[in-house]
Amino acid sequence: MGDKGPSRAALWFMLPMMLAGAIRVAMHIVERFDRSTAAGVSALIQLTAIIGGICVFFFLLGYILEQIVRVQAKRASGTKNLMPMNLTVLSYQQAFELKGEVVFLPKKHQGVLLVIRADCLELFTGFAPYPDPLMRIRFSEIQEMSQKTVQLYGGKEPGVSFECGGGSFELGFVRTVVFRPIGISKASAQRHFDEIRTAWESYEAAVAAD
Repeated sequence: MGDKGPSRAALWFMLPMMLAGAIRVAMHIVERFDRSTAAGVSALIQLTAIIGGICVFFFLLGYILEQIVRVQAKRASGTKNLMPMNLTVLSYQQAFELKGEVVFLPKKHQGVLLVIRADCLELFTGFAPYPDPLMRIRFSEIQEMSQKTVQLYGGKEPGVSFECGGGSFELGFVRTVVFRPIGISKASAQRHFDEIRTAWESYEAAVAAD
């Protein structure tokens, strides 16, 4: 989880091979149709079944891994109220600057589950059991938060930026935390942002009232 995927150079290298493979498949199907219509239709059905099987396999794999990550986060956090988020291309360096140590690794962490506490935000992720959040952002550290479009490894999505004393920290709103992030609607992103901001403002009001 968290692998940003093959580089652009690698994709350009693989493109000729993928095109060659597609051409060979197309020629094979044309050859089968030349023999007979029934043979051609059979080849198309076989190709569709193979592609469909691959899609189903990756869908099931993604679903199973997603559930494992959520189960581990539920155990570590003690709550089911988990908000799927995605680290941005800047989050890794930002977390290091805020905490003074490496918190997230691009090849290991990307999707995270956020838990809103009364006095802080906690980030959980991982397949193996763990006892504590990877990162905790206390509301007392946050000076301001704002909505913005953030750059994820899978594209641009609505997100939130926290301005803290030690710098800023960004997160993107997504639907899943495993593999490539799946975006959510602007309305859903707005609701998530309002939930986070309301918790922060409630903490600020409680502190001011003391």
